[in-house]
Amino acid sequence: MYPAPPKSPSRPLPADGVPGEAAKLSVDALVAGGDVEAAIATARRHADTGDRNAAHRLAQLLAGAGRVDEMFAFLRPRLTDPRLAEALVEASAGHGRDDEVVALLREVIAAGEHLPSWRREPNNGTWLLSQVLERQGRVDEAAALLAVSFNDVTGLAELLARHGREAELVALGAGDDGERRRIAGASLVDMLLAAERTDEAIGVLRRLAAEGDQGAACRLARWLAEHARVDEAIDALLPVAAAIEPYPGDVHGAVWQLMELLIGRGGAGDALACLDELVAGGVGFDLRYHRLDVLFACGRADEAFAELHRLAAAGDQHAESSLARMLIAAGRLEEAESVLQPGRSDHLHGELLAEVLIRQGRVDEAITVLHAREPLVWGAAAGE
Repeated sequence: MYPAPPKSPSRPLPADGVPGEAAKLSVDALVAGGDVEAAIATARRHADTGDRNAAHRLAQLLAGAGRVDEMFAFLRPRLTDPRLAEALVEASAGHGRDDEVVALLREVIAAGEHLPSWRREPNNGTWLLSQVLERQGRVDEAAALLAVSFNDVTGLAELLARHGREAELVALGAGDDGERRRIAGASLVDMLLAAERTDEAIGVLRRLAAEGDQGAACRLARWLAEHARVDEAIDALLPVAAAIEPYPGDVHGAVWQLMELLIGRGGAGDALACLDELVAGGVGFDLRYHRLDVLFACGRADEAFAELHRLAAAGDQHAESSLARMLIAAGRLEEAESVLQPGRSDHLHGELLAEVLIRQGRVDEAITVLHAREPLVWGAAAGE
């Protein structure tokens, strides 16, 4: 619904003391300008302060420059950090040192995966090791590893799908475990579509959707809509949107997907009527912002703005950010800036204000705002 953010400024940003995102911009700008050595030096400087993203980028730059020994030397003592173990797997590809990577990852798995940092990461050592085994052609070993370690159903299903091992994939999704059925089914659909067995793939999606798999219902609806079967797409989404206990992360996307289809078919009236029916049916989450999105998308922006102003004045910070996003999308940058008054340091507020400033050509002010933002903190505190 909203336009893509503006492109980052092309000139390098200050390197010293710049927080992660701006440091990345600075490194990328140096690379784009052909000064790889300066980019490596900048990435190393930030990596030495503990910036794991800069360390990941440094590994990529060293490998890309053919300095593979230096890349291994840099990463080897840092592999208890799962992000940097991932960097080793990525940066070492194609350099003929997979046996060495396998040996290092086996050490990590033995010593590192019991650390709190590993438990918070999706890319655990076992999954990374399976990637290297797979690219060596050792698919059976990779599959066996994923089947017994950490119950990595997603990684195993994707591996089986990539190699067309349909019978094993079907077996993986058999039984009463709904999560396994969902994951294996999604990978089976990927495999069937890649093989141009479209009817079979749609059949699997219909079966999964009928079993209550909301992700499958959304995917089915997207395919139907892309093939001009809009009424069928709407029918596929209605049960998902009406779920009393929505599936986290999926149902809100399903509702907006449904709204877009209804708007395209009949305008705001159909979409708003559907929202009213969902509310009357007892949908277990707040649909007020979906209503405002519908109004905005249908050209009734002033109604949406008025309601968001009212909510923001009542102290609803989500309304403030939603109002700012809509004003930016409408090109009303001065109004958006007035909503995003300086003085707050939370991450989203700073991101939106910086976007407004960049669109107005005020890049230096945007950098200052980005400096002042509170960092996003994922998981527990550092140092666990």
